[in-house]
Amino acid sequence: SEAVVEEVLREVGVKKTPALLVLNKVDLLDASTKKRLKQEFPGAILVSALKKTDSKLLCQRVESFFETGMIETQIFAPYAQKGILSEIRTRLKVLAEKHEEGGTWYTVRAKEAEIERLKKKYRLKAEE
Repeated sequence: SEAVVEEVLREVGVKKTPALLVLNKVDLLDASTKKRLKQEFPGAILVSALKKTDSKLLCQRVESFFETGMIETQIFAPYAQKGILSEIRTRLKVLAEKHEEGGTWYTVRAKEAEIERLKKKYRLKAEE
């Protein structure tokens, strides 16, 4: 049951952490068992790794899950700014780049606090 899953997560030190429940190997289940699982775990993602459509759906759901609460904005990173490119690429989701003389405009998605932290650390300018 879901309570057992939550108990196990607490035992390994995961408390109040957002989580997705993914149930694999649904290709081995009959229709009534799938229905029961959907009722018992309404938020669960039921997949079969053998079905490409299930794999794509799972990837979309995971990406959407992690992007919850993110904002999209543009930031300008001067070419002369040391270290910024690495942080942009590892800490933000880069959607687009526009290279100009002196630097690059990045269209990014991330949590607002992370964007603000980078802006402050590197004194970056935001959207024009």
